[in-house]
Amino acid sequence: MPHRNDVVLVGPPRSGTTLSCELLNEVPDTVALDEPLDRSMFPGPLRRPRVIDRRRQTATFLAKVDRFYRESRESILAGHGALSLNVGGEVTGGKFPDELGASGLRESRDERSIMKIDKPLSADFVLAVKELAGFTVMLPALKTRYPCFAIVRNPLSIIASWNTVAHPANKGHIWRAERMDKKLERTLAATEDVVDRQITILDWFFRSYHDNLPDASVIRYEDIVSTGGKALAAAVPRANELDRSLASRNRSPMYEPEMFERLAERVLGTDGAWWNFYERSDVRALMGA
Repeated sequence: MPHRNDVVLVGPPRSGTTLSCELLNEVPDTVALDEPLDRSMFPGPLRRPRVIDRRRQTATFLAKVDRFYRESRESILAGHGALSLNVGGEVTGGKFPDELGASGLRESRDERSIMKIDKPLSADFVLAVKELAGFTVMLPALKTRYPCFAIVRNPLSIIASWNTVAHPANKGHIWRAERMDKKLERTLAATEDVVDRQITILDWFFRSYHDNLPDASVIRYEDIVSTGGKALAAAVPRANELDRSLASRNRSPMYEPEMFERLAERVLGTDGAWWNFYERSDVRALMGA
């Protein structure tokens, strides 16, 4: 069984999940790992012909996740660290720098490696693990065993960010989700326009959080910024001690104005699941920022 202080974090790419992990690593008696799981941890397409096969597939996945939390917890307490995406040994929300790389996009500086954990921890420390697409597909099962929380962000800012970074979402794909969710894969394959694919992906993420989590378990990036990180107390109560000076990146100078306005029109014209968490006025406010 999971430890009572094991926590699941999910969210769309570029929604502030890595910043959330960075902030949680500043919270006493807490460790947050950034996308540590490799492809082998996740099941294949969830479309088995018999219900019993799908149940067995899900049970195997949950057993792997349980083991990962247990072994990571033991390794951290033994002083050996844990696997995580990191930049120079630290989880940082700035893993995509503002400078453009050779591809003409912002390229991630992170690597998945063993990260040393240099802070005092009790035997019952909080261990938060962030995974995006894979955990979102499996959220119906994960929520039965773990406290699960989603980090979301203004939908216009998410899609604008996707258009500046070297990430599959830049081309309208989310490979791990497509591998596991064949309906999503078919929909994206049949959609020619890149922005239409991005909107489909974003709706898929937000719809999962609306369908599977209570409102109190969905944390907005904007609230994290405005509270200096305290909004993360919904997931880890001691995050209420955070008081970081944070600035919103929702209207980043990296977002070319014409592109931003064009994407705003597409977001506003779509009846996406993100409207369960944001108002159209939230998007319009960014257009004039």
